[in-house]
Amino acid sequence: MKNVSAREQLGKTYDDPLVQRNIDLDMTVLECYHRELSQVEWLLEKQAKKHQPTYYHLLTTIPGVGRILALTILYEVGNIRRFDSVQKFASYSRLIKCKAESAGKAYDTQGNKIGNTHLKWAFSECFICAAIQVHKSCCNSSRNAWVKPKPYRLWPTSWGVQSISC
Repeated sequence: MKNVSAREQLGKTYDDPLVQRNIDLDMTVLECYHRELSQVEWLLEKQAKKHQPTYYHLLTTIPGVGRILALTILYEVGNIRRFDSVQKFASYSRLIKCKAESAGKAYDTQGNKIGNTHLKWAFSECFICAAIQVHKSCCNSSRNAWVKPKPYRLWPTSWGVQSISC
């Protein structure tokens, strides 16, 4: 709970002193975690800006991608050139389902657990946040008109895909 007054109010909600003590203890632990994690996030962001500033900056310009999602994607992907195609990258990121096919006949999907779960989570969060931001920024409240967002290029041009729209 980021709001200090909400934390104080939570402690006053219960009359039992043991419950209040447990709440105080939990809040103290959360404050400690918050301080430590803030330092780790700062250090990771500093390293990302030092080692891969272009990719980090590009990721943070995408609607729905903040510091944490940009760092997660950056470090979970590693070198994006290791993927031969968009399809292989999407498969590794668990954004598409694996299909089993033999002699033109499709079977049940297999290998649904293959790929990087952290990237799947990060991209899922990105899509949700981007959808909310794009809806807010692209819908003119007076006429409710849709304005097409600008495309982003996230992968090497050698893949043959130039851009993607959100």
